[in-house]
Amino acid sequence: MNKLLTTVLIMMIGALGANAQMVSSSDVKTAVANILETNYKKMTNGDVEVKVSATPFAQLQLPDGKINYKIVSGGDKVVPRDIKRVDIYVNGAFVKTLNLPVQTVVYKEVLVASDFINRVLVKITLAGAVFLGLIAVLPQIVVKYTAFHLTLGGSSLLILVGVALETVKQIESQMLMRHYKGFLD
Repeated sequence: MNKLLTTVLIMMIGALGANAQMVSSSDVKTAVANILETNYKKMTNGDVEVKVSATPFAQLQLPDGKINYKIVSGGDKVVPRDIKRVDIYVNGAFVKTLNLPVQTVVYKEVLVASDFINRVLVKITLAGAVFLGLIAVLPQIVVKYTAFHLTLGGSSLLILVGVALETVKQIESQMLMRHYKGFLD
């Protein structure tokens, strides 16, 4: 009786294994990258390069049938850059979810907003840092190289400039509210 049960179990396990297919990680990476490139090319005019950097498996065992990938991205952006997950369907039935790190680069006519904002912020920050440094050192330079003795320090000058700018803003807003053309125009 034990031999019969063992034989039946071995046959069932063999039959179950016969209805499976092995998918390599490179096949999954290529398929996901192709789907993402196609989706991005519909939304942009640039050259798109998608790279799936790693997969959590070397080979994936799936049931026999047609494999479809559904990519779920985060947020409601026009061109979503962060991929939350990749759902795998075989013959329309859900099989598995993968979390894949994906890097997306768009070349040519497309300027990614975050890159533009980063460049502008660096320029503004550099200019502001140089300006603040000059204001902080200016009183010491004036005292050292001229006979004029300043009692104002760099902090006092910063406060005076801030108050002057805020006053100009307030005057401008009051004049615009009363339908004048503007204070500085």
